[in-house]
Amino acid sequence: ARYEVYVEQYFKTINIEGETAADIARTMILPGAIRYLGELASVAESLDDVGVKAGGVRAVLSEINTLIDHLQEALEVLVAQNAELGGDDVASKAQHMRENIIPAMAGVRDVADRLEKALPDDLWPLPTYRDMLFVK
Repeated sequence: ARYEVYVEQYFKTINIEGETAADIARTMILPGAIRYLGELASVAESLDDVGVKAGGVRAVLSEINTLIDHLQEALEVLVAQNAELGGDDVASKAQHMRENIIPAMAGVRDVADRLEKALPDDLWPLPTYRDMLFVK
């Protein structure tokens, strides 16, 4: 009986973490990255209008655009895995969490970590690692 309680707690905890990770990425990280992309595109366009080459800006713009694409792809995987609960019994649901949800969350986390390093602090919607470690 204890085993089943622990397995059910594990399933529920990972399920909540998966849903929360998707919500944070979709409603906080992705919009911040898109705002930065818009700012970069505006700067590149302004530089083009005055005849200044914007190679560096375009390189950063391309990097951010690629990271946004990767985040969207990782989010789609996580959302799809969150929708699939993994079976009827608690053990198979827990196994689904371990084999599918945790790797999908890690995929979102990987891209989010790279975006954290690329976005300016004023556009990053969450405390950064530097903020949390009082290094800033």
